[in-house]
Amino acid sequence: ACLSLLGSLPAIAAPSVQAGFSPEGSAEQLVLKTIEAAQHNIRLMGYSFTSPEVAGALISAKRRGVDVRGGLESQYREKQ
Repeated sequence: ACLSLLGSLPAIAAPSVQAGFSPEGSAEQLVLKTIEAAQHNIRLMGYSFTSPEVAGALISAKRRGVDVRGGLESQYREKQ
């Protein structure tokens, strides 16, 4: 009975891990790609935030109905 019950559960995709590096710009491209693919929510934390492209992508995600929330180091939050 347990096996047939487990067999009827929906398949869930395993999370994936990808690495990006800032000096050559692959980190920003990875972040942009991830934001563009988000369908339900985005959670972010950071020390500082300086990318206008990422800011624009987050705004676009919010406009398409994605729940976007995040936090920054307090000293940067006040200055920006």
